[in-house]
Amino acid sequence: MSQPEDLHRDFLVYVVQDGSPDKQFDVDVDGDEILYMDFNLKKEVGRIPEFKDQTMQGGEAGISANIAIMKRALNVYKNLSHWSPDRKRK
Repeated sequence: MSQPEDLHRDFLVYVVQDGSPDKQFDVDVDGDEILYMDFNLKKEVGRIPEFKDQTMQGGEAGISANIAIMKRALNVYKNLSHWSPDRKRK
């Protein structure tokens, strides 16, 4: 399926897991990671020079709040599933 050339695909990628690191946040535009959140420095880091001054609304606190909600949802799912794999998936 062809897409118009002026169509852009923007993704906000949140990742939560039990392992380390336990969280990650990236902003991708048209397949390029333009920035990510450095949770140790508590700031956005630009991957592409044109976006080095880009910031997210709410900053680290807003992103961490969304991640906290997702971690809670992950824990609810784990408790409901009793850590058993989804038998419907193959």
